Amino acid sequence: MRLTSIDHVHVYVDDLNEAVKWYKDILFFTVTPKYKFWFDQGGPLVINNNDVHLSLFKRTSQSIGNTIAFGTDKLH
Repeated sequence: MRLTSIDHVHVYVDDLNEAVKWYKDILFFTVTPKYKFWFDQGGPLVINNNDVHLSLFKRTSQSIGNTIAFGTDKLH
């Protein structure tokens, strides 16, 4: 298997609105309309700047940590 990209990163935040504003103002991310339904159904809010995607999760009981999803060229 060959890794082709970092597909997305999960970011756990205490204040979702503040995080969205920071990523917009500092790194020019915007909400990804294609994945807005996930957030509307209780999932993460996906934001992007071109091909870079972050999944913002409201921190509830998650301990500090990261989740990174890689793109690959094969399933096995």
